[in-house]
Amino acid sequence: MHPDNQTVLFELSEALADNQLISVGDPDFDESVAQLSEAADTFTHLCEVHPNVPKYINAMAHTHFKLAMLMEREAQDAPPHVIRELKSQAKEALRRSVDGYAAQVQMHPDAVGYRAWYALFLYHDGKNALSSGLYEQSVASLNKSVEQWSQVIESNPDERISRRALPEVYRNLGQAFEAIGKGKEARDAFDMAAVSQRMSDLGP
Repeated sequence: MHPDNQTVLFELSEALADNQLISVGDPDFDESVAQLSEAADTFTHLCEVHPNVPKYINAMAHTHFKLAMLMEREAQDAPPHVIRELKSQAKEALRRSVDGYAAQVQMHPDAVGYRAWYALFLYHDGKNALSSGLYEQSVASLNKSVEQWSQVIESNPDERISRRALPEVYRNLGQAFEAIGKGKEARDAFDMAAVSQRMSDLGP
């Protein structure tokens, strides 16, 4: 009835995207992927037509992130010839999430929440690249994730999520450096993983 009404499109897509991340064996898994894909496409369209609207960017980024997580879950048990395509689709979805929050951080540099989400999306992008054999890309994304988490900690020393996230980011970064033959950088990353893990365990 209202194909060009951006409010109607946004609310419909919100409803479609309001899905929990279900297991691959769930009978509703394929339907969930389809609904998230439709919502992601609409949110992306809204961002293209109305750039720099925070609620559109947030919705687009988070929906693509959910879609990526479902694709990665599906890839875990998929036949070998399907895994590469699912990983590639997840990678594309994650890049949209990363790019969306890169824009948010640029527009709102003092918004800690945006920076934390950006760091999380970068981490998953780097982890996806690592498992796909894209080691240079993995290093780039994981390094940026470390940078963003560190800035969150610097501006909010008592914030705990960032401190818990850093060790795992450093561990993946170490693996990525190992894969490209950079032994010193890998050891440094693993050392930082151990240090940041101790800092996290010690608490505030």
